[in-house]
Amino acid sequence: MEESKNQKKKRTGGKSKSSKSVLNSFYIVSVLQKHTSREEPMTAKEIAKHVNIDFGEDFISESTVKRIMTQMRKNVFKAQASYDPDEIGGEQEIQEIREERGCYIHTVQKVGKTRTGKAIYKELFYDDEEDNEGDREQNKINQNDTEEEKSKKRKENAKKPTKYYYYESDLKPGEFQALKIAIETCSYFTTEDVQNIIRKLIGVNQKAFWSKAENYKDISKSERVEHSSLLENLTKLDSIIQHKNKAEIEYCYMGKCGNKVDLITRNNYPKKVTPVQLMMANGYYYVIILNENEKYKDQNKTINLRVDRIRNIKEVEEDAEYTKLEDPVQYKQQHPVMYAGKVDRVTILCRDTGYHSILNSLVDTVGKGVRIIELKPKSERDRQMIRKLDPDIDTQNENKKNYSWYWIGANAAHAGIELWATQYCRDCVVIEPQELAKKIKKNLSEGLQHYDDISLNDND
Repeated sequence: MEESKNQKKKRTGGKSKSSKSVLNSFYIVSVLQKHTSREEPMTAKEIAKHVNIDFGEDFISESTVKRIMTQMRKNVFKAQASYDPDEIGGEQEIQEIREERGCYIHTVQKVGKTRTGKAIYKELFYDDEEDNEGDREQNKINQNDTEEEKSKKRKENAKKPTKYYYYESDLKPGEFQALKIAIETCSYFTTEDVQNIIRKLIGVNQKAFWSKAENYKDISKSERVEHSSLLENLTKLDSIIQHKNKAEIEYCYMGKCGNKVDLITRNNYPKKVTPVQLMMANGYYYVIILNENEKYKDQNKTINLRVDRIRNIKEVEEDAEYTKLEDPVQYKQQHPVMYAGKVDRVTILCRDTGYHSILNSLVDTVGKGVRIIELKPKSERDRQMIRKLDPDIDTQNENKKNYSWYWIGANAAHAGIELWATQYCRDCVVIEPQELAKKIKKNLSEGLQHYDDISLNDND
């Protein structure tokens, strides 16, 4: 019986054919984004089932999904170069083609299983799809076909492998986790900031997260700084840097305010500064500003300010001397702990007692560009250097069999090296420059005096 106009209108919700097709396309892409990945693709039948479950529709069919997927794939590959899958040499080449074509909806075929039973899929390129569709069109069953012809076409069609589809997000799972972890572990974002940012990330790649975006909760709420303006500060400073203007700011320190600890504005603020770069180091966001104090310009060309310690930022439309940092990673490594100062050549003698902590920490602090020379106890010249750390190196000491000694050369600002060398004072000594070595010695001597002045139980 032929369907009446009212029945059709009721079934389609009163939507036109074109609007219904657009809506179905939206449903399908939403399901692909939410439920599929490269390792877990879906057939057209499975996609139709999820559309009907997720969106409450009950009339989208497997054939509708196949038709829409074919149309979307054709539009994506339209005017693109043709590739022969047989000429593709491996995974890297396939990934380059994906990126070049800007295609994030993929078609694959199951080609086997691993030893553990996990399915193995092969990328199906558009050239393959056209061949498949051509074969299917050729084997399409017509009303005029004889029973024998129909049976033959059914058998031919049954031989064709099932197509699977998946959506590949711009944001890969590892990229998602890198961003998510960085946001979650920054205590100067508010809970609202953290939840808003990560829910947006989840929306980009639902499969990278175990639950729906709206279910994400910040579990570190009690540890976060209330009323933080970090996100707002980053937005304002970025805009000022892009406009190459100056900024009026209040720079603060954490101090006692009544019964709590809060930001207190430093002396000589508010004042105008020239921000040139935003970056992250040591788990905090920094803005690099130009040092405009003529007295110290030769020593410090830049000053590093914590973004979470700034408030009341105002953009000042005033010509600013603008110098963008070429390499923020190198800048961070040449300014350990983000202490400013003139970058200078530093020579350090280090001892590794078998736990490999000293070099690990040094590379983390000043980067892989550090120059390292291992000293050999059998060399008299090297032994003279080693005696600076181990005066008893000439005696037989069983505990030092696994020791290693290193001569280190690095380019870094003094203040950061001063802090690092003080922390590792048992296993390192700064050789050059002398002024830095004297300062560290003075710090250690004064620190030791504090412990001499208090009563300690030497038997503990």
